[in-house]
Amino acid sequence: MQPRYSLRFENGERQGETLPIGGSSFTIGRRPGNGAQVSDASVSGRHAEFVVQPDGVLVRDLGSTNGTKIGSERISEHKLVHGDVVVLGSLKLTLLDLERGASSAAASGLDPDELELDEPVRPASPLPAREVQRREPAYAAALAAPVPAPIAEPAAASVDSVRTISADKVAASGKRSALGLVALLVAVLGGAGAAWYLLQPAAEGEARTARAVEPVAGNLLERGFSFEGAGAGWEADPAGPEAFGVERGSRYSGEAGLGVFFDAEQWALARSAAVKGSGTRVLTLAGMARVRDSARARVGLELASASGVSATTLAFGPALEANGDFARFEFRATVPGAFDLVRAVLLGESTTASGGAVDFDDIALVSGGEAQIAAIDEFQFVQHGGSSAALFKIDRTLFSDFHVRAAEGGLGARESLAITKGGTGFAVAVGGSGRRTLSLRIDEPLLKGGLATTGSGGYRAHATEFSREGVTSIIAGVGKDQVRLAFDAPLTLRGRAEGGGMRLEGELAGGALALQTSFQVERDEAAKLARAAREAEQKGELGLAAKCWLALRDDYPFDAKVLDEADAARTRIAEGGLVQLRRLRGEVERARFFRLSELYRQCRRDALSVAARYAGGEVESYALALALEIDRDSAALEADLARTERARLEGIAGALEASASPQLARRVREYLQGLAGAATPREEN
Repeated sequence: MQPRYSLRFENGERQGETLPIGGSSFTIGRRPGNGAQVSDASVSGRHAEFVVQPDGVLVRDLGSTNGTKIGSERISEHKLVHGDVVVLGSLKLTLLDLERGASSAAASGLDPDELELDEPVRPASPLPAREVQRREPAYAAALAAPVPAPIAEPAAASVDSVRTISADKVAASGKRSALGLVALLVAVLGGAGAAWYLLQPAAEGEARTARAVEPVAGNLLERGFSFEGAGAGWEADPAGPEAFGVERGSRYSGEAGLGVFFDAEQWALARSAAVKGSGTRVLTLAGMARVRDSARARVGLELASASGVSATTLAFGPALEANGDFARFEFRATVPGAFDLVRAVLLGESTTASGGAVDFDDIALVSGGEAQIAAIDEFQFVQHGGSSAALFKIDRTLFSDFHVRAAEGGLGARESLAITKGGTGFAVAVGGSGRRTLSLRIDEPLLKGGLATTGSGGYRAHATEFSREGVTSIIAGVGKDQVRLAFDAPLTLRGRAEGGGMRLEGELAGGALALQTSFQVERDEAAKLARAAREAEQKGELGLAAKCWLALRDDYPFDAKVLDEADAARTRIAEGGLVQLRRLRGEVERARFFRLSELYRQCRRDALSVAARYAGGEVESYALALALEIDRDSAALEADLARTERARLEGIAGALEASASPQLARRVREYLQGLAGAATPREEN
């Protein structure tokens, strides 16, 4: 029996190969012994496991180095369905469900046992042609649900995108009339072709006459800017549930444009070929867009560095709302020199369950304009179009892909950033309200100087992946490269390795951030605390010294040399106090074993003396706890000794009474009564 699920390799040396998922599960990795062994260096020895379940396939990462992703999101496990693309390292695999093909055949009135449909292929690149059934829902029942096919000439795009039926599979059916099958196929394909032509919308006043394509001087998108021919250079995002396609009905000029139809909660993204450049520059992305029904579009730039020194950054402009007809858009962004690769990005997404459509044409990317850079000394805080930013110092990236995502609003929902200069750094006002996620990458030059957070519990350094609640600020770098990002309300911050840096993300509660780059005042305060700590230690006021060093570490951790001294001093002071307490505890054990009341009293005096010397520090609390323990043990010992003494005197009094010595017996009894009276206050306390 043929397995229901299989995986298709979308890249690598096994590209195009389909791998059945036999049994209930199997693993993929580079080592022998996996269900599927691959040689891709980005794949770990035992990378991921695929588990067959009644409603799909569960993919589970097995602690791989480069991670398992669905789209751009790294996952530990995820339920896959037909058509999902999973990425292991850099290896891309598409899940195929054979029952999907069977259900599509049933919808067309064909018996799935009689006719097997070829599996559709959804490539990541180049762009597909748009699908016929998205234009008219009435055709959905007659056509098998298609997946975008490779790009083709506009006139044949829609027909080519219909799922095909191989000739050998037709011949193999044998259970129905060949004539009836051919007639059905002719009707389906003929109807699709007619629908494609009749449903092509013409721009108002054109009467299906093409508007001439007008090239833009200085357009950096030399190929495919108007999507004529095959729309060369543009690629579809493989993670998108939908994909843009090149066809006649999406044109503003020429013979073709770029378009997509959406159902509920769908999106599609297309990227141009990379444009190379150097030096800080301003790029303007412009063109024509048509947004219809319950859809929304955004345009922007994807900024990347060939060396990876800066995080790949998506800079989007404001949303283009439904307008019903083509309208011109323009988006401008400052591109620092570290980003030497730039791609135009076109995004479309549905906003309600009813879906909609988005079309683009005549896209131009030109250079020129005034850069948006806020500079203080050698620090440059650069905005990319108002919704993302990066911090540079001369030619080094300190952090990049700084943006705030809205909880609602789709893939391109980025809140606006307003950056202003202040006395010690930059103020950042974040637009929007409600749940928003801050995201940035601390890049390698800054990360080398260290990364720490402050907040509830004080200062804490981080070298690996972490999660911390109640964070009030992030401190990164050292010396003249040091920066602090402070929040107006505490947040939970998460950090994970990304490239040569670390990605930080947290949900914002407020809307104001402060990026500090100058720390002279704080370093002066740290120097004062350091002097006070040294003086207190010389005087033997070890608790005060430890307290000063702790305040320096938690409140003014901006001088690496002084911070190292504080850590060393706190360790030295604490260890000295703990050594004394360990010696005292040994004496307490001796007093307990030999039942020595006087030794208990001496240990108590010594414990209180240690507490006084280390007042205000950690050792004080340990010393006081030991003194309380001594009090409890000493009281128990004295009570036990008192009981023993009373029993001995009772025996003496009885012997005296028996030997006819009433006066001596009476004196012993009186002494016993005095012991009982003296013990009463201690028992009540």
